[in-house]
Amino acid sequence: MNAPTRKSRTPKPAESEFAGTTLVVAKDAVETLFGASAEKTYAYAREQLTATAKAGQTAALFGKANLDAALDAGNVLVAGAQGIGQLWMALMQGAVDDGIGAARRLAACRTTKDLIDVQGEIARVSYQKFASEGRKLSDLSAKLAGDVSAPIAARVGAAADALAKPFAA
Repeated sequence: MNAPTRKSRTPKPAESEFAGTTLVVAKDAVETLFGASAEKTYAYAREQLTATAKAGQTAALFGKANLDAALDAGNVLVAGAQGIGQLWMALMQGAVDDGIGAARRLAACRTTKDLIDVQGEIARVSYQKFASEGRKLSDLSAKLAGDVSAPIAARVGAAADALAKPFAA
C-alpha cells in the first residue's frame, strides 16, 4: 500500500497579504497611540533599573566594608587576647617561682624576728609586683578595647555620614 504523501501547505497569497497588512496596521496603530509614551516609559524604566543597580552595588560595597570592619575587629581581639593570655601565664609562672622562693626564705629563718622581717619583705614585694603587673594588664586591656572598637567606630561614622546625605534621585 502506498501511503498518501503529505503536501506542504503554503499560504495562499491572499492570506499572507492579509496577515502582513494586519501586522503593519497594528504596528502603526501601536506606534501612533503609544509610540511617544512607550519610548518615555522605556527610557524611564532603563533609568530606574540603572539607579537600582547602582544602589544595589553601593549597598553591597557598604555591607562588605561593614563585614571587613567586623573581621578586622575580631582579628585584633584574638591577637590581643593571646597577648593578655601570655601575660597572665607569665604572671602565674612568676607567682609560682616567687612562692617557691618565699617558702625557701621562710624555711631558712632561725628566729621569730627573722621570720617576721622576711614575711614583711615578701608581702611588700608581692604588693608592689601586684600593683605593677595589674597596671600593665589594665593598660593592655584598655588598649585592646580601643583597638577592637576602632574599625567598628569607623563604620558607624561612615553609616552616619551616608544617612546624613540625601538619597540620590
